[in-house]
Amino acid sequence: VVKLKDRENKAFILHIEIQSSNDYAMPLRMMRYYTDIAFNYPKLPIEQYVIYIGKQPLKMKSEVAGKNWQYRYNLIDMHSVDCQTLIKQDNPDALILAILCDFKGHDEQAMVNHITLRLHELLKEQPKEFRKYLTMLTVLSENRDLEQHIKKATEMITNVSVEKMPFYKMGVEKGELSTLQNNIIKILTLRFQNVPDTIKNKIISIQQKELLQNIFDIAMIIPEINKLFEDQDK
Repeated sequence: VVKLKDRENKAFILHIEIQSSNDYAMPLRMMRYYTDIAFNYPKLPIEQYVIYIGKQPLKMKSEVAGKNWQYRYNLIDMHSVDCQTLIKQDNPDALILAILCDFKGHDEQAMVNHITLRLHELLKEQPKEFRKYLTMLTVLSENRDLEQHIKKATEMITNVSVEKMPFYKMGVEKGELSTLQNNIIKILTLRFQNVPDTIKNKIISIQQKELLQNIFDIAMIIPEINKLFEDQDK
């Protein structure tokens, strides 16, 4: 619930509910929310939206009526929204929502690749933010059965097989990650035994980055490490 101003500079209250399942009591719930908001802001108009992101087809109603009254709210089914509408906005928030929208017959993998790669381009200087948004994208993709497509798109970015890394597995203990980190460092140390100190120092700085906090962050620095290999070979 937020207080905003419209294009004519008039104040109003915007109320948004995100719904991931069909709730047949939704009209009554929204009406109750409306009265709660109206009591607190009696002089301001109220705009209400329910945004449905569930896997099942939308079956909820957007209105309810009695003998002497009627109430309705705005109901948006993300499955029916053209994904290009959000992709064209070209910002991280819009891009992760685009995964829920109508691909309009376009190849699913191609669309997921575009969304994931563009997200990476926008946030490549902010690895923590990218990790956060990719996590949200992965969670939302489950509502469209697109998890495997996200994995393939991620592999394009990291140049490693995500299938071989426990990125998507829950409950990985911190000690296990630490062991894997140490093994990667050992491998890199062996690889750089016969290269100049300038290269060694740079790879050490990469190893010490805060990026090495979890398994996906390790995967994300592999392209940078590969680039060092290429530069050294040249």
